Amino acid sequence: MRTGDVGQEHTVSTPFEPSAGLDALFVAFRDEKAYTLRVKDRGVELVTFDFAAKIDAIVGRREFHAGDDQGALAPVDDHDRLPAGASFEEPSTVEEATITTLVRAGQRAAVDRFGLLLIEEAG
Repeated sequence: MRTGDVGQEHTVSTPFEPSAGLDALFVAFRDEKAYTLRVKDRGVELVTFDFAAKIDAIVGRREFHAGDDQGALAPVDDHDRLPAGASFEEPSTVEEATITTLVRAGQRAAVDRFGLLLIEEAG
């Protein structure tokens, strides 16, 4: 979130957990302003909100039967819900409309910027 004193020329990035409430935001903003004059009775202006969310691509779990992973309960991920940059290192099944990909123990899977699933040996 970008915040500033009303009329302030520059904004300040202020990390904020919404469940903490607005009073906590104002305290966090004042704490982030260590580089400049602190004026406690001045209003705070919310300039920009940045939103981040964790997207869960897991749509279920099933037994995994491949190599040494016989019978392990593994997540089933929907490939279309995996965002670019997502990665994991656990037995998993990644489902798409026309293909199912198995990610075995000892492998790392990552989604590149084009949405391609890249699998390599972990380590």
